Amino acid sequence: MSDEQTYSTSTDQNPPADQNPPQGYSQPESYSQPEGYSQPEGYQNYPQEIPLSIKKWNWGAFALSVYWGVANKSYLALLTLVPILNIVWVFICGAKGNEWAWKSGEFRNEEIFLAVQKTWNRAGILAIIVIAVVVLLYIVAGAAILALFSSGAYNYY
Repeated sequence: MSDEQTYSTSTDQNPPADQNPPQGYSQPESYSQPEGYSQPEGYQNYPQEIPLSIKKWNWGAFALSVYWGVANKSYLALLTLVPILNIVWVFICGAKGNEWAWKSGEFRNEEIFLAVQKTWNRAGILAIIVIAVVVLLYIVAGAAILALFSSGAYNYY
C-alpha cells in the first residue's frame, strides 16, 4: 500500500449538458437550469416574471417586517430598523414583500408559498389589532387619569 493517493482535481460539479445522466435518473421535462447553476432538488427555479397571484399586499411583511424578513430570507425588510426610513419602508415591505420572498427561492411551488404567506398575513393582521387595542387602552387610561386629577378629587385643602 503506497502513501500517495490520487485525488481528482476537477472542480466541475455538474456534468456537461450533452452527457447522459446516471442510470436510473430521469430529469423532468419542465425542469431547466442555466448552465453552471445548481439548485437543491425539488425547489422552484423561479421565473423572471412573478405570478400575479404572488403580487399582493402582505400584512405580515408590513406589521412584522424584521421577523418576516429573516424568516423569508428577504433581508431588505431589515431596513425597517433604520429610524425615519422605517416610516416609509414598512409600506414598501407590505407592497413588495411577497415578490422578495418568492425570489429567495425557498419554496417548492406557488401553493406552498401562498399558504406560508397566508399565515404571515394572519399574524400581521393580529399584530395590528393588538397594537391598536393597546394604544386605545393607553389613551383611555390616560384620559381617565387626567380627568381624575383635574376633577379636584385630590385637593386636600
